[in-house]
Amino acid sequence: MEMIVTNGIRVDTPVLTTKGFKEEEMETVDEFIVEILEKPESDTVQGRVATTVAALWGEFSIYE
Repeated sequence: MEMIVTNGIRVDTPVLTTKGFKEEEMETVDEFIVEILEKPESDTVQGRVATTVAALWGEFSIYE
C-alpha cells in the first residue's frame, strides 16, 4: 500500500464567504491559524484568538 503525504492544511471556507468575509477577514483568519500553530499550548494565545474570533464572527450575518 502506498502512503500519500501532503504538506499543508486545507481549510474549507464556504461558511466564511457565505457570511461575507473578504480578503481582509481571511488574512485575519490566517493570522489566527498561524498563532495557534506556533503556540498550541498557550492559554494566552488561545484566549485572545477565541475572543477576537467571536467578535469578528458577530460582525457578519448570513441573513440581512
